[in-house]
Amino acid sequence: AKRLELRLLQKEVASKLGVDEMTVCNWEKNHSSPMLHLLAKIIDLLGYDPKTSEAKTLGEKVLQYRKSHGITQKELARRIGVDWRH
Repeated sequence: AKRLELRLLQKEVASKLGVDEMTVCNWEKNHSSPMLHLLAKIIDLLGYDPKTSEAKTLGEKVLQYRKSHGITQKELARRIGVDWRH
C-alpha cells in the first residue's frame, strides 16, 4: 500500500534496492521476506518500517532494532563486546 501511495512501480523499487522485480512481487504477496541487509534500505525508501509492531520486551526491541538497521546477531554482539554464541 505504501509503495502505491508513493506512486512507485515494483520495477522502480526493485531497481532502487538492487533486486529483481519478481522479488518485490513475492515480498508483497508474502511468498518470501527481504534479506536482512535490505531492510534498512526498504525502510529508508518507504519512509517507515512496514514490519514494525509494538515491541514490548527488551528482546523484541533489540530484534526490531537489529532488523531495521540490517545488523546480524553476530555483528551486534561484536559491536557491544559480547560472545554471540551463548
